[in-house]
Amino acid sequence: MIMNDNVKTLRETLERVRPLADGFSVLRKKEITDAFVAAGGKMNANIWRTLDTGRTQVRGQYSIDQIASAIDGLAEGTPIPTAPAAAPVAAPVAPVQAAPVARAPETLDYAIKNIGLSPILTPQTDPLYIAWGWHTQLKRIVASGEFFPVFVSGLSGNGKTLMIEQICAQTKRKYVRLQINPATDEEDLIGGMQLVDGETVFAKGPVIRAMEEGALLLIDEIDRGSNNLMCLQGVLEGTPVLIKKTGEVITAKHGFNVIATANTQGQGDETGKFAAATILDEAFLERFPNSINQEYPSEQTELKIIKRVMGADLCTAEIVIPADPAKGKAEYTIKPEDFAQNIVAWAGVIRKTYAQEAVESVISTRRLVHIVKTFKMF
Repeated sequence: MIMNDNVKTLRETLERVRPLADGFSVLRKKEITDAFVAAGGKMNANIWRTLDTGRTQVRGQYSIDQIASAIDGLAEGTPIPTAPAAAPVAAPVAPVQAAPVARAPETLDYAIKNIGLSPILTPQTDPLYIAWGWHTQLKRIVASGEFFPVFVSGLSGNGKTLMIEQICAQTKRKYVRLQINPATDEEDLIGGMQLVDGETVFAKGPVIRAMEEGALLLIDEIDRGSNNLMCLQGVLEGTPVLIKKTGEVITAKHGFNVIATANTQGQGDETGKFAAATILDEAFLERFPNSINQEYPSEQTELKIIKRVMGADLCTAEIVIPADPAKGKAEYTIKPEDFAQNIVAWAGVIRKTYAQEAVESVISTRRLVHIVKTFKMF
């Protein structure tokens, strides 16, 4: 390393950026170099060698004191080694390198980031949504802002997820939906290390972000997960969570809550209808103080849903189907309202037959909605 005006500019820059380190004298290299270039400095091999004297045990973290000491040594005529393997003259620098300043909690802000993630928002109100079932009880829980995890089970397509989303929309609560599958692991939930701009940083996962935002965390299809879900036991108890990879302790903001949905009650599925459903650990399930089972809506409620999806104009219309002489069919009229009533009645019969184990499939409310949307399209 050589002392020159460029190095002197770096020395002055170190003092200007020192307040950013909050008293711990450790910053990311990019924070130092950006300030240096802004001050008129020029990056070259001599500057890079000078910066390397501040390298710490944590990747991407550099000690301001070590760099300043190296530059001051040049000013006093003391030779400074350019490589860590150099002989005894490097001794004054080594003790500072070994100091555990990079593990101080305040320095973790530079290593823990929300990388490339969208902000957590309140869901929009769905004009087609009709409240039914456990809506009132769940809305009371969500609106209270209290931590009270709920396990919601029920057959597919009966509105479990939509109900929770719309409750958040009505109560103006931030909402995070976390989709579970057999490959979901702790990094997907809590967070993990990522390489960003040549540096390894910790990217917070959706669970931690929901805790910090005081949002409602919806764990969708939780019975599709593996034993990796056990990392959520502390979260479900409402206690602070330790991020093992960084040492940071996260305390949930008021309003944070967890609602899980599943097609089974966590005991697996013997029918083969939900083949991917797993048996959840009993100790894990006990972390949910409340468990409810969502049934399909009544015929009256389901008809309201279907008519709302169909739209008032179509419901009151009459569709004339032209005659087809080639097939011997005369002209006839279809009333969409009658069509809606017929498919709802049909679904009800299928469900009763399914309950008696006479058929293997059931018609869900979601499937009826898809049928109506197709009817409107064509």
